[in-house]
Amino acid sequence: MPKDKIWQVAAVNSGLERQLADEAGISFLLARLLINRGIKDSLSAKTFFSPLN
Repeated sequence: MPKDKIWQVAAVNSGLERQLADEAGISFLLARLLINRGIKDSLSAKTFFSPLN
């Protein structure tokens, strides 16, 4: 029987999370998800959500 998997959660940079959420006008959770994807500034976040603009 395979061993149970252990989830590893990335460390949170709450300052960056708060800054991105405020600047992009998004929730803290969404900011955290973007940061985990490597998107760390509001311009990149806006581009991610509207890639054709």
